[in-house]
Amino acid sequence: MRPATLLVVLLPALLAAGPGPARAEDADGLPDYMQESSDLLAPPGLSPDLAAGWWNPAALPVAPRGGLSLGWRRREDLDRTWAGRAWRGHVDDFQGMLSLRWLHLGVQTRSASGRWADPPASLQADPRLSEWTLGVGGGDRDGGLGISWTWTAGDDDTLVRHRRLNLGHILRRRLLSTGLAAHWDLQNGDWLYHADLGLRPFGPRWTLFGEVLTDSDGFLDQPRAGAGVMAHVLPGLRLSARWRDGGEVLVGLGLAFGDGGRLSAAGGELDGGAQARSV
Repeated sequence: MRPATLLVVLLPALLAAGPGPARAEDADGLPDYMQESSDLLAPPGLSPDLAAGWWNPAALPVAPRGGLSLGWRRREDLDRTWAGRAWRGHVDDFQGMLSLRWLHLGVQTRSASGRWADPPASLQADPRLSEWTLGVGGGDRDGGLGISWTWTAGDDDTLVRHRRLNLGHILRRRLLSTGLAAHWDLQNGDWLYHADLGLRPFGPRWTLFGEVLTDSDGFLDQPRAGAGVMAHVLPGLRLSARWRDGGEVLVGLGLAFGDGGRLSAAGGELDGGAQARSV
């Protein structure tokens, strides 16, 4: 079945999946891409990790094979506004992605501990969130399409994100790769677009890449960008370095064990974290 036909056939099932909309009006709608994608070796259109499917659902059908990805990330000393309230603390994320290439199911759980300037009366001391994504797609190593549906549940309604629809497209050639992804908040209409470009002017072992992100708040006035390089230093060994808006620098290491597994870790100056995967 062609990818476009597959998406048309299964789209109604995706739209019917998942629970109802988040009940809290001030819940977060869209994810923070800059914070939550920091453990990828490269932008989602180029990353070898199955976890890239959270950001571009086409990353899974273009992967060489399906598999299981397991990861952990800890983010320290964060200052942010969560559900409209000032918060400082750390977040532990546990993430899993099961991919059959044409079908994938992912879950990540989040434990947030910190200090609230004005905590909601019902908020637990250590709130936990669970986020699920279900997607389909089609393609091969040269490119593909993907669509996914994401919803969340949590200990407190004020922390539950809105449902969202995610679309992705990836095109890969020997010297050039492109990735496009769009995420729509189905409760309040907000959206986020992400695009990445990879160039291999020195051959297949070196990839220079750039990425740009824009959303309904900033659109063309305040786009965020990044750039970097990923190198296949030795068979099974990848190194990467990423620079992103705000001066954040991320470095990553990926190890592949034949066709059966891969480990990767990445961290940065402003967003410490580590992640291990088996695929």
